[in-house]
Amino acid sequence: MSTAAAPRTEEQWMQLTREKLRPMMTNRGLETTGTKKDWVERLMAYDAEQQQQQQQKQNSASYAAVVSSSSAAALSSSSAAAAPSAAALLSTAAPPLATAAAPASSSSAPAVPSSSSAAAAQPPFVPPLQPAPGTTFTVSSADLEGITVPDEIKALLDSHGKSVELLDRNNSSDLFQRLLTSDEAPRPHYLTGVGGVGKSSILLMMVVLAMRHNRAFFERLAAPAPAPAPAPVNAPAATPFDGAIFLIYLPKTDAFIQQPPEVAASQLIGDLRIANRRLLSSGFLDEPAFRKLKDAFVRQKNSSGHFESALNQWGRINAALVGLESQSHRFRVLVLIDQWNSIIHHKALPVGHEDKLKADHPAQAFYKLDAAFGFSLFVAAVSSSFNMSADNALKGAQISKSSVPIAPLTSTEAETLRAIWYYRNPPTNQPRLEVTAEQMQRLFLKVGGVARILQFYADSRYEKDSDTNFATLCMDYYDRRLKRLIELYRPLESFKDLVQDLTTIFVHGRLSVRFADVWLQTGMVKRDSGDLTQLIPVSDLVRRAGITVFRAERGGFLHLIYAVATIRWHAIEAFFLLHLRDSTMLSGVSRSGARLSLTTTVSDVHVLDRSVGAGNVKTYLQTHNNGKPFPANTLFIPGWSNHPVADAVLLTTRLNTTPALVFFQVSQQSYSNHASKIPELATSPLSNGTSVIDTYRELYGIHCDSAYQTPGIAQGQLPECVKYVFATSDTSISTSHSVFFMQASHLREMDPAGWENMTRSSP
Repeated sequence: MSTAAAPRTEEQWMQLTREKLRPMMTNRGLETTGTKKDWVERLMAYDAEQQQQQQQKQNSASYAAVVSSSSAAALSSSSAAAAPSAAALLSTAAPPLATAAAPASSSSAPAVPSSSSAAAAQPPFVPPLQPAPGTTFTVSSADLEGITVPDEIKALLDSHGKSVELLDRNNSSDLFQRLLTSDEAPRPHYLTGVGGVGKSSILLMMVVLAMRHNRAFFERLAAPAPAPAPAPVNAPAATPFDGAIFLIYLPKTDAFIQQPPEVAASQLIGDLRIANRRLLSSGFLDEPAFRKLKDAFVRQKNSSGHFESALNQWGRINAALVGLESQSHRFRVLVLIDQWNSIIHHKALPVGHEDKLKADHPAQAFYKLDAAFGFSLFVAAVSSSFNMSADNALKGAQISKSSVPIAPLTSTEAETLRAIWYYRNPPTNQPRLEVTAEQMQRLFLKVGGVARILQFYADSRYEKDSDTNFATLCMDYYDRRLKRLIELYRPLESFKDLVQDLTTIFVHGRLSVRFADVWLQTGMVKRDSGDLTQLIPVSDLVRRAGITVFRAERGGFLHLIYAVATIRWHAIEAFFLLHLRDSTMLSGVSRSGARLSLTTTVSDVHVLDRSVGAGNVKTYLQTHNNGKPFPANTLFIPGWSNHPVADAVLLTTRLNTTPALVFFQVSQQSYSNHASKIPELATSPLSNGTSVIDTYRELYGIHCDSAYQTPGIAQGQLPECVKYVFATSDTSISTSHSVFFMQASHLREMDPAGWENMTRSSP
């Protein structure tokens, strides 16, 4: 589809025949009802709207605002930055950035857009209320004092200044208070939850609390002792521990354990010096245990006059920590390990494995959850794909007692995050980030309340091509998670079941429950509200990541499914739909054996929600596409298993002719033995009693177009612009129906190497 900078005039449109106008209408998702003049009016209105949106984006890029004495002045900020189209990623209209108001001036003010534009009709943005007290946590560079932090936190500090507010999940202060107020060393804890839910941020907040505690403690020691003040009535009990915190913090454990032991030891010692510089340089804590620990940070020379190795020095530091008593010291130890399962996984690898954790690696000191250093608190964060009960790093009784589940954000927390985004210092020369409550809730529901993905969205709003940037961030994130999960299961016998789950991610947009707990923990899926036994991807970006992984394997994954005769059809279906992307030339044969070909184009994929069967198409379009028909080249994949007659549907454009409405059915059986055939397109109900073919005609906006009428469908006969592609490994073509047969040889043409890899004999 192309919308020229100067749209055609009515006269130019009217010069075209209806046959030439028809594909242009369909490509734009416009209804082909009424007279030719009606068609032209729709085309002109559509192209004018597209040109208007393009102009509005240009206005938004220059941060222009419309100011006038008329009522349009109240709408200036929204007219200066139009919301992206309904086809934006995640089906969420990307909110525009706030625009700085330009001074009202007849000479310098930009031209006022037409009051009829879509943007001008939007209400002015209403800023959210300030976050309520206790709902945010401020992290500043001054608090961290040079400590290494997770990359996402560093990026926030770099973009928004030396201080940034985070959403306070309260877990950090609750855990930290246990270290300060307990009469004995508190039991260790590990944080669990879906990937990106905020476990790393909670550990970082505990780091900040420890640094603030130490700063206050040493400043108090250095100050002259004030006269004791009388205690107020009903005063809270004083904190029982009046001492310092020795901090051990590993924010990037996965990278840490992959360092050679000597390098890792040197890095760890350096990080400990930075985190505990106040304590190590203090002369106030004059006790033997502290002097021993402090001396261990002084690098010694050996008998030959050379400095000891970092590993040897770490051994002395570790010995000093392990030798601490549980009660008698004026300092306590806080151990915070992010990505803790990396240590467990690498330690558990077979002897001789190149990634096996070396016996002298410093990470060995943090392998056991109950690793204790005097009066200490051990808190670890665990990646979501790790099964904690599978290793002996925990004692059996500790597994449940020590777990701290971190849930995805609630809708209330998402609203607080929206306020944080708005009031946070924007990057240099950027406006505040304006996201409406409706946009935030829609986004929140789409990504399952995963904090990291929500932050991807906020970060991308400051980029030139925000939607593409957001998609890239999500795709990279999901791609890494999928690959990590695959590598974890690849050596296991259950890997085949995992692969079968993977196929349903992008084939049907739903998941069986073989690995329900595992998939839910990844943050890539959520339970289907219409059927809680089924899992669905949180967004189309998850499905795209699955497709990327499958393509990289070139049929290798599908071979595991194809080798099982009872589910072989599942592999064939996955192979076919995997390659039905972009522009594809399909080859086949007719019922007479004549060679057929069909070029298909897929520009977008929409997983049809089962709710289409509960209401009507109009309601479905209003919910899922802003009330407009889906444009041509949108591939529909039913999101449930018992969708009648077809496995996928596509209205594909064709050069200089009417777009073809194509129904795809994939089966291991012959067409004659298949349960459903072409006539069922007109007799099987789909949406509120409407037949399958009429439902899809309405979804595409072609329900009133006579070119797609099927008077002979009861006899299995279809018009030229309606196709029924039956993909099968069977060789029979015996039928009187208008079937486009794709047999094994034709499927192979889609990807010869991938087909051979899938269908090869098992060794």
